[in-house]
Amino acid sequence: MYSTNFLWDVVPVSDDQKRDVRTSDLLCGGLYRKCSTYRGGGGYDQFPIIANKRLNKQYTEQFIVQLKRCVLDCPYCYVTRKGVWGDSVKRTSDQMVKDFIDSGQQTFHLMGGAPAIYIDHWDEIIDLLATHAPDAVFHSDLMLVESEYSEETLKKISKPNTLYAVNIKGINDADWSQKTRKPFNEKLFWRNLKLLYELDVPCYLTFTGASKELEEEFFQEVNKKLGRNTADWLQRDFYTIDLIDYNATSHVDNQAWGVMPIVKQAKMFADIMHRALTVCRDAGIRKHNRGELSFANQPMREHIEHLEGHLQNLKDGIARSESSISEEVLHILYRASLIALTWAIDNCLSAEELFTSPQRP
Repeated sequence: MYSTNFLWDVVPVSDDQKRDVRTSDLLCGGLYRKCSTYRGGGGYDQFPIIANKRLNKQYTEQFIVQLKRCVLDCPYCYVTRKGVWGDSVKRTSDQMVKDFIDSGQQTFHLMGGAPAIYIDHWDEIIDLLATHAPDAVFHSDLMLVESEYSEETLKKISKPNTLYAVNIKGINDADWSQKTRKPFNEKLFWRNLKLLYELDVPCYLTFTGASKELEEEFFQEVNKKLGRNTADWLQRDFYTIDLIDYNATSHVDNQAWGVMPIVKQAKMFADIMHRALTVCRDAGIRKHNRGELSFANQPMREHIEHLEGHLQNLKDGIARSESSISEEVLHILYRASLIALTWAIDNCLSAEELFTSPQRP
């Protein structure tokens, strides 16, 4: 069907999730689930109304795929940590589209976690659906803080029969931190939102537990930062999703956030260090006598800041860990990474030089 080596990390419906999911809605042994949007009081989801308005398709039946990983840690997440960080099953785009077609559902909903972590591969599924299920709709979610969206990728996913929900998890620093238990990456948030408007990506807004006052505050901020045209574009379709006390909600924190085996953590640190140090070399970083760093160009400065932010997110995940794995080992890895990065910047070393120098930390 589709020539690709990419394997999706699909997390089966967790036991705690099953407190809110009918057994008859589980698909492929619980690897996926289906959802009838307006059944059982789920009428808050206005996707069918917006899809009918935008795409002339009033679809209520969804095939739901849960992808592993998230950049947030929302305490109300009915997917639960086990549904986000549990053991995953590798599936190709071909396999998932075939499973979707066999399910008889109308909308392919790629969910998370944070599905936009995988946004560079969404077009594989979109193209397969266009060929093998041309009446189907591809639906997924954007949170604006997963990574920097690229113009190329956003153009690839802006195809007929696609529609995306842009989830506004918080309106300001305090609101965001309370609802996500993570710091608000404001710069990335507004950068990505601006790009969605500029490329006219087919999307609509959803707010999480926001009052009318918070909604108004958000659109005022959009008008201030991005202009009236962007605010008007975003106000075409939006709604607030109230926080619902699902049966699974009390089990959200049953598994530590972002837990993975120590070996995988070590490999992740090693990869980040290699890329960070390579950037140090390529950017021509120099340290002045007064202790300030200079960069060859602004993009490289932003790249360094992005890597440092990624390291901080990993540290936050480690700090929150409540599992039985050795936190001490992970803290040592993190501290070693920071020490090595600082030392490399001070001495303008490449990755290769760092690991071969007799003076390495």
